[in-house]
Amino acid sequence: VELEPWRQGVEIFDGFFSSTETGGINVPLYDGMEGHPLHAGMQVIELLPEHADPEPGNVIPAAQAEAGRRYELIVTTRPGLVRYRMHDIVTCNGFHRRSPRLSFSSKSAFYLQLLSVAFPEDLLVKALIEAGYTLRDDLMVGPHQSGLAMAIYVREDSAHPRDGGSAFDRALQAMSPAYTAIRNAHGIREPETIVVPASHPMWARMSHAQAKARYVIPTVPEGLPERSA
Repeated sequence: VELEPWRQGVEIFDGFFSSTETGGINVPLYDGMEGHPLHAGMQVIELLPEHADPEPGNVIPAAQAEAGRRYELIVTTRPGLVRYRMHDIVTCNGFHRRSPRLSFSSKSAFYLQLLSVAFPEDLLVKALIEAGYTLRDDLMVGPHQSGLAMAIYVREDSAHPRDGGSAFDRALQAMSPAYTAIRNAHGIREPETIVVPASHPMWARMSHAQAKARYVIPTVPEGLPERSA
């Protein structure tokens, strides 16, 4: 998604999925379909449905995945990790024979909670791009102080639009039925753009490291002026 403005028609292939804990997880099949089948000889892969609690009965064998659903990876590896939660969310894009074709979607910890609904970072990133934002380290999405909206936090020296988030709101409603539902039924307001000083410590947390979200902040940044509810 991030490369879309610059690829200019150049075809992009989905690389194989790997991690420091497991090495390669799937086998690339460049056949025009999204995702690749699992590498059966590397480790045991089990799946936990997105947002489900990790308790008996919820973790399923990979072969029982359903096309179109999202799961968190649970791995058992040769070096000794047993049912290790990777906090990687993958999408099942169908099957190659009995193996699900999995593609990485987001980290399970990178969600923005609004009322009872959790919105993953990859969805919010797609909506930002659709709304015309350029993804840089001077932009984050988080909760509004009121608890009744999202906020688009932009650094004061950035060139991002200050239009109140209407384009982002329209993009989210087009992409997420869950957002549209709470927007219409629970008084959720249009996202607000909030300009934050460049010296604010929230900008220091931006990282390309796997363990941190890049464009989602799960709580209201501290030290900002109070805003109207």
